Amino acid sequence: MSARTTFFWCIGAAAMAAGLFAVGDHVRDRKDRLAELNRQVLAERERIQVLRSELAFLTQPQTLEFQNARALGLVPIEADQLHRSSFLPARPASAPEPPRTGARAGRDDDPTSGLPTEPSSRLSLAPQTGGRQ
Repeated sequence: MSARTTFFWCIGAAAMAAGLFAVGDHVRDRKDRLAELNRQVLAERERIQVLRSELAFLTQPQTLEFQNARALGLVPIEADQLHRSSFLPARPASAPEPPRTGARAGRDDDPTSGLPTEPSSRLSLAPQTGGRQ
């Protein structure tokens, strides 16, 4: 082999060694980052478990009753609280009449106006006898 070929082989080997070192360093950094992320994931899972436990404790009926008595003092509502007319606003003395729409508009004197005059065979409740009509 000539000196020139040996020189190129040495340069190639040095480049390969430098590349392997760089890749190894990059892989080591990635592994460290992955380990850090795994630690964060575990910490978040523990935190979520603690929060779920706290939520389960705080939503127990006994705990809610204690917190209500301590801080709010709420009592169950009674039936007369639901239907008091004093909560409703007073009706104005001259309330306008709502507009009339439909077939009965303007015909208050005839209570059957707007209703069909002939019974429909499909709506009849009487049993049909005989053949088809």
